[in-house]
Amino acid sequence: MKLTLYGLKQTRSVRPQWLMEELGLKYEMVNINIFKGEGFMKSYRKIHPYGLLPALDIDGQIIFESGAICHWLTDMYPEKALAPAIGTPLRAKYEQWMFFVTATLEPYAWHFMLHSKIYRK
Repeated sequence: MKLTLYGLKQTRSVRPQWLMEELGLKYEMVNINIFKGEGFMKSYRKIHPYGLLPALDIDGQIIFESGAICHWLTDMYPEKALAPAIGTPLRAKYEQWMFFVTATLEPYAWHFMLHSKIYRK
C-alpha cells in the first residue's frame, strides 16, 4: 500500500503523521505550505477541494480531515491496539471523545490562537 501524506508542520497534519510513525508505516510526506498559498494551487485542489491540510493518498484514493485519517489508520491496523475494537462499548466512548475534541474543544483553542498569535501580527 502506497501512502502519501500532504501536510505541514504546525498544522493538523501532525496528527496522522505522528500516528503513522507510531504504526511504523512507510509513507511519503509532501509539504504544502498553506501559509504561502500553496493550498490554492490547481494541482493540490484536485487532492483537497478546499485546499486545506491534511490529505492522505492511499493508492490513489484520497481522504482528508485529520480525525478521519487517524480513524482509518487505527482501523486498518487493529493488531497495534491503538483504538478499541469496533462494536465494543469502549469503542463508543473512544468515538465520543475523538469527536468531542474536534467539534467542541478545539474551536475554543483555535479562536485563542487566532486572537493571541495570528491576528496580532
